[in-house]
Amino acid sequence: MNRVMIVLAAVGLSVMVLQPDAAFLARPVQAQASAAPSAASLKDDVVVATRVLFDAGFLDTAGHVSVRLDSTRYLMPWRRAPELVVAGDVMEYDVDGNAPDAKGRPVILERFIHGEIYRARPDVRAIVHGHTPSLLLFSSSNIPLRPLFSGAGFIGESVPAFRNGDAGGGVNNADLGRRLAAALGQGGAVLMRGHGIVVTAPSLVALVQRAINLDTNAQLVSRLLAMGDKEPIYIRPNPPNPNAGGGGGAENSREWDAYQRRAEALLKR
Repeated sequence: MNRVMIVLAAVGLSVMVLQPDAAFLARPVQAQASAAPSAASLKDDVVVATRVLFDAGFLDTAGHVSVRLDSTRYLMPWRRAPELVVAGDVMEYDVDGNAPDAKGRPVILERFIHGEIYRARPDVRAIVHGHTPSLLLFSSSNIPLRPLFSGAGFIGESVPAFRNGDAGGGVNNADLGRRLAAALGQGGAVLMRGHGIVVTAPSLVALVQRAINLDTNAQLVSRLLAMGDKEPIYIRPNPPNPNAGGGGGAENSREWDAYQRRAEALLKR
């Protein structure tokens, strides 16, 4: 009997030790939530994605992340450096580029990237635009950016490129936004000649996965080419899957848990 009691006590202690922080689990994980997340929850998630992508080097001080709210509205911060974004900075925009709750705060100049892609692609629920050096390299090259490993398989055969004049200009009006969306087509990413990259996804967790994987893919291809490999062995991705995560597999809560933890640590710095 004493031995049984000791075993039960040890099991109970293990359960207590393994219990995660209650505050951290107070909000449902974005990747698993069965009900539609609230606007407040989505704002928190935009902060997580923005902070993690900045820390990963995908975003510079001018990049931006958005998430769809419904068929005509989405959430995105005002024109503030990604490293500083908090939930109170995330505003509502409509697909025409209006921000009714701006309250005098400057809006993102390239908001038309987001609005016109959301208008054209009902399957897209999250978008990031950055000026990532590894991807900027391919935006200014005639070398196609093709998937080298499964995590980048979402791009299909290669990433298309959109050209806005010869000066590498941004997308600061609806017409350019529509042209960019047309260049993206049904793909998961589009390069902007001499400017940067746009990545789309069916959720914020998939968006972070895709962006980081695409950056890694570009770096690996560049290294192979620098090594003198004129014919890297690219993968042949499966047909596009709108519900796929970073590289064609089903997304799960593991990645989002890690992103939340990392964002919490960054906010405490």
